[in-house]
Amino acid sequence: MWKVRETKTVELSNFASMIIEEVELPTGEVITWHRNASNNDAVAVLARNEQGQFLLTREYTYPLQDFVIDLPGGGVEEDENIKLAANRELQEEGGFSAATLEPLGSYMGDRRRSTSRMHVFLGTNLTESSLPQDTGEQIEVFWASAAEIQTMIEKGQIVSPRVLITWLFYGLKFPA
Repeated sequence: MWKVRETKTVELSNFASMIIEEVELPTGEVITWHRNASNNDAVAVLARNEQGQFLLTREYTYPLQDFVIDLPGGGVEEDENIKLAANRELQEEGGFSAATLEPLGSYMGDRRRSTSRMHVFLGTNLTESSLPQDTGEQIEVFWASAAEIQTMIEKGQIVSPRVLITWLFYGLKFPA
């Protein structure tokens, strides 16, 4: 086990803070370790309409200075139910609400820097319903068939881990 010798929290912005710790490894070596101070979970929704198409987003990603294909999703607020958070994010980023949210799985986004988990759902029985997007979000939505998603993955057009892992969970639960 690692032994914490010193801890300090650095506020980077209203949205981000880091914990910086001096830790002693089992070997006796002392290192500085950075980790996320916020460990809120997150959600994503693979929404499927009655025609069997899936709702994808094309979201502007500032560090890349480009649009990335993704799924509606985002952070779970403190004390918020994860299914309610999933539907809220689907409304904010996709313009729909899902009457049925079926858990597909969960995974850790960055196990070395956070204890946060990403919970992914299949959303069905959709109705149009929107909430305002968060400040700074620039999102377009489009529908794609399973074959089109597979092709986009194979061509490297989908690079978001959230989409790739969710698609894997979906394929395991609903084999073609």
